[in-house]
Parts: sequence; C-alpha cells; structure tokens
Amino acid sequence: MKTFIKEENYSAQFAAFWRATRRAFLKCEVQQTYDETGEEELLSLFRAGKLTELRKMLEDDVNRSDSVWQQSLDMNVAFIRIHVFSLPLTEYLRFELEAYNIQAAKCERIWMVPAHRVDSADRAQLKDFMIFDTKRALVADYTASGSLTGATATDEPEDLVSLCSLRDRLIKTGIPWSEFWPDYLAGKYTHTSGN
Repeated sequence: MKTFIKEENYSAQFAAFWRATRRAFLKCEVQQTYDETGEEELLSLFRAGKLTELRKMLEDDVNRSDSVWQQSLDMNVAFIRIHVFSLPLTEYLRFELEAYNIQAAKCERIWMVPAHRVDSADRAQLKDFMIFDTKRALVADYTASGSLTGATATDEPEDLVSLCSLRDRLIKTGIPWSEFWPDYLAGKYTHTSGN
C-alpha cells in the first residue's frame, strides 16, 4: 500500500516503521539544507566556531538511551546513511558533517556521494528516502528551502526493489566515511569540484 503522509503525521509514521524494524535502517539524504527548527542552539555554536561545545552536545544527543542510534545498537539494527552532496558544501551540510562524525563513531555506516557521480537518470528522480528492513519505506517531500511537506509511505514491492537498487548504486559510487572525513578535514571538499 502507498499512502501520502502529511508533515504533521510524519514523526508518528516514522516511529511506527522504526518500531517494526529488526535488521537494517537506511537513510538517504539529498537535500543540501534542511529547516533549522529545533537546531538553532547547535547551529549557533557551529557558526560561532565553538566546535568543542557543539561536539559535546551532539555526543550527548547520540548517547541518549532513547536516541535512534542507541536503539539501533540495543536492537542490533544496522544503521546506514547515504548523503548525496554538491559542491560547494552548504553551511548546513558542513554543520551536519560534525554530527555525522559522532554518529559514525557510535554505529552509523555512512557514505558520502558526490552528486556528479550519480547517474543522470537517478539524479532526476532522487529524493530523500528511508528504507526499513527492505519491507517499508518513506520517501520525503521537501521545499527548496528544506522544509518537510510530507512523505509517501510504501510497502509496495516494486517501490522497495527500486529504492534498494538505488541504494546499492549510490553506495557503489559513494565515499565511505572513513575516507571522506579525513579528506574533508584536509580541505578537499572546500572548493566547487572534487572526486
């Protein structure tokens, strides 16, 4: 069944899918900027260059007993993230990379995918999506400024096969976090071109 979920019901739908997840959760992001609601304090620390304070707050968040990261460890669920990025990196994505580094240390397997490596047919239809155990998926709709407007929830086999195939192609062209992060810190992704 395929159903459109309004933004106000998105969290509840995510929670229902998450509770039913037993093996693997994948989050694929393609937005370069997201609505900052709820992250103002963290972003202000990032903008002020207070990275030690920012990292401490991010670590505290990841290590909370009710965080999805801790739950994924407790449930033995693989947590996989893919982020398709364009250069130059947006301020928001640079901020998010700080969180990714902490999340990777906790349990996430992360691949960063340069947009120019994505097949043009895939790029034309690419949206943020999540796959829960290859049984259910949420495909998000965002405004150009990164505000969530809703998502399509699906358990249709053809949708899941298509999304899983896309996941595999993105991972194949992606850069594992263990390679991306040192290169990022060395300044490799500060310009408008890159691998």
